[in-house]
Amino acid sequence: MKQVLTFAIAALTAITLTAQSESIRINQVAFYPQQTKIAVIEGAKAQKMTIKSMADGKRVGKAKALRTNTSPWSNKKRTIVEITGITAPGSYELIVNGQKTRFDVQPHALNNIARAALKAFYLNRSGIAIDGRYADVYARPLGHPDTQVMIHPSAVSPGRPAGSIISSPLGWYDAEMK
Repeated sequence: MKQVLTFAIAALTAITLTAQSESIRINQVAFYPQQTKIAVIEGAKAQKMTIKSMADGKRVGKAKALRTNTSPWSNKKRTIVEITGITAPGSYELIVNGQKTRFDVQPHALNNIARAALKAFYLNRSGIAIDGRYADVYARPLGHPDTQVMIHPSAVSPGRPAGSIISSPLGWYDAEMK
């Protein structure tokens, strides 16, 4: 019974959190301190707007509604809200019409995305061992060296007839031959 209750509370919390931020569209990664910071509010015009620090819950600023537009395709109204005044690095909560969403301000806002993209290239490498220092749980030994690859009839080219053997080590698993 306790597990069922815990699951129910967790599910309701997830639904509540989703509902709270569903009407506020905002950069989900982070903003640079001096960057223009914009949120898009779905539905009703943004009225009561405030920004609080996640560190201490204190109000640190106000959001400013710039304009409300109606989509010509869906007839949905959206209000563009500026929160550029927040420049100190940290985590904040934007509250609009009682709805809440979190955003971060960081001097190196996109570094984690760049690192993740480079790591994805490394993890998709073919023909080399993937080192645990860089890959953690995705580490693996060399799977296949691809030093004796038979040319398929669809990959024939001048000087490379079907059935010939070539060495083609290294590359990426998601690479596509054309």
